[in-house]
Amino acid sequence: MTGQAVIQGAQDGYSRLVSPVQHERAFRFFKRGERPGGPSSLRIMDHVSTKGRHRYQVRLHFCPECKATIQSGAVRVSHASGKQLMVGMKWMPRRREGAPVAIRIESGWISRCYGSREPSLILVGETEAEGDVTLLTAIVPVQPEDTLSLEELFALPSTAVRPEPLHV
Repeated sequence: MTGQAVIQGAQDGYSRLVSPVQHERAFRFFKRGERPGGPSSLRIMDHVSTKGRHRYQVRLHFCPECKATIQSGAVRVSHASGKQLMVGMKWMPRRREGAPVAIRIESGWISRCYGSREPSLILVGETEAEGDVTLLTAIVPVQPEDTLSLEELFALPSTAVRPEPLHV
């Protein structure tokens, strides 16, 4: 794949549920140099196969030096160094258009090494769905003056692709 790096995997840790779930995840990093006019970006695609109804959460942990604000359905994450990211989430039920996933900001913890714990910021996207569903997370570096709504974030060349089922 030109211009991108992909890591993907699957797990069946939810097979014990009354309505079993198979979870597949892919990280796709799109390199700026391969897409003129667009920033580098990371897209995380979680595909869940099931016949039942389940509640899903995507949790992103950030370091203690980060702050977050919700803007136009997406979240701006700012680091103390001045670097910033826009984060957006949407879910796509089988054979239908995607819908935004509301993101909330929670307090939590990270551990940079064994035996230590620091307060941190967690972004939580949550939805409930029946049957197969794909959850997309887009993470794009931005400048302080950039403004991207959730729709604009998912219209970028690297994040606009409709996901295909993963084959792990």
